[in-house]
Amino acid sequence: MANDKKPTTDEHFVPRMHLRRFSERKLNKGKFKDLIWAYNLTEMKQLPDQIRIESICFEKHLYEFKDEESNFIYRNSVENALSRYEIEFSNTIGQVLRNAENDKNLHTRCFLSSKEKALLTAFMTLQILRYPFVLSSAEDLLNEMFPDQLKANEARNVAVWNCLDAFIDGKFDVERNSIFWRIANWFEDMAFIIGRSKEPVFFTADRPIFLFHSERDTIDFSMDRPEKVIFPLSPTMVLYMIPNSEETRRKRNVLMDLPDEFIREVQWSIAQCAKDWIYSRYPITEEQLQLIKDARRIDK
Repeated sequence: MANDKKPTTDEHFVPRMHLRRFSERKLNKGKFKDLIWAYNLTEMKQLPDQIRIESICFEKHLYEFKDEESNFIYRNSVENALSRYEIEFSNTIGQVLRNAENDKNLHTRCFLSSKEKALLTAFMTLQILRYPFVLSSAEDLLNEMFPDQLKANEARNVAVWNCLDAFIDGKFDVERNSIFWRIANWFEDMAFIIGRSKEPVFFTADRPIFLFHSERDTIDFSMDRPEKVIFPLSPTMVLYMIPNSEETRRKRNVLMDLPDEFIREVQWSIAQCAKDWIYSRYPITEEQLQLIKDARRIDK
């Protein structure tokens, strides 16, 4: 989060409010820090010690606008706007997790409120649009569409604005023509299932949302509604989404305890969609390691 005295330079594409739920608060060098275990998927090795969540999932000046001379303009305007929304997202997810701990809610047919579903949808949409590769892809597309017509840094500025404008200016495009709504519509009329595990077995990643579509290998703005969405919310809770149908009519908005096969599916899915890193509150177990290797198709 930026402040008025010193501009933020390390801008996170996976917010700390998400990573914090998978971390442990410990005394580190005389101060309490949120620490997390990190597993490198390139080397297939876990780092020997926990690391601070501030040191991961960021790029320098990721959301900054620049003029033709590469001077910053509207410094930290995007970072500040996203930080304000993250407070509300964090409060909502925290309330969902607290409600999910109550066994009585296993029997309700309408577990999430309309506001909670809307905010979860907005949070997932923001998470997808803020990925560095999505912003870079939008920038490349603009350069292809307007070769030799854009000034220095202009394609990047337009890419950041078009992807994140709904959060920057707080206007969520009532005509629903923006990129925000193109992504948000993926989640419309899908079943929202909050799944529980008795043990803290879920981990997260540098790409924490698994989107499955049988005809797509990567996120595509023209993609139809995903056939499955998996998003771990904490080491014991996950948001599991599938398109509504007659089969899911009774489970469109529920809390449920997940059987072992669902738990393994969640772990496999996050290991499969992660880019370079997996993050966990606890060290990766041998069983999880084998599942990660299976998901990454590594035979060793």
